[in-house]
Amino acid sequence: MKTLIIDTSTKTASVAVFEDKMLLGEFVLNTPLTHSQKLMPMVESLLGMLDLKVRDFDLMIACEGPGSFTGVRIGLSTVKAFAQPFGIPVVTETSLSLLAGAFPRFEGIILSMLDAKRNEVYYGVMRWEGNKLVKLEEDVEEISLLLDRVTKAYPEESIVLVGDALEVYESTIEPFIKFPNLKLASGVQNVPRASQFSYLIESESTRLGYLDVKANYMRKSQAERDLKRKDA
Repeated sequence: MKTLIIDTSTKTASVAVFEDKMLLGEFVLNTPLTHSQKLMPMVESLLGMLDLKVRDFDLMIACEGPGSFTGVRIGLSTVKAFAQPFGIPVVTETSLSLLAGAFPRFEGIILSMLDAKRNEVYYGVMRWEGNKLVKLEEDVEEISLLLDRVTKAYPEESIVLVGDALEVYESTIEPFIKFPNLKLASGVQNVPRASQFSYLIESESTRLGYLDVKANYMRKSQAERDLKRKDA
């Protein structure tokens, strides 16, 4: 079974190809270039190097968000366009779960955090149970309140923080480093990679038709929130 995985939910764009559970190839670009500039050249180059066509895939996996509203739309639109003519099933999962995919053997709590602006983060509280990633929470919250709550909720467990929020809110996170059970992901672990969704290939996640693929923004865009305030 061949699987194509795409993620453009943050400034990082990545594409991976698997044969069953074996990684055949992966491209990752962690640059400020727009996804409309990055994604298709990456896909075309990777498939060309592997001598594959879109019709050869049995499954597609895409990141549904949250993150960049434009990035999420580009990634999902691309996957839907690939899946439609060949009837290829699609699995989607959150960007927070993608970050947690970097720690498949971690015994403890994984707290994924992506910058949502204004001292807020999109977050996911998760843990691995064997080969299954279990979501305990996913939402948006002010980062200092989140860290205080999570460190108190799991005082006896190891907790690893991962995501771009570690750099954006470094000064906010610093006071919490005193907790002996709190660990910070390394720089490269904070860069999402499409291959980190490999655990979904043989999972029981729902296979979707292209019409059922939807974005998960977790909240309205800033423009929509500003407009709502003006109308109030």
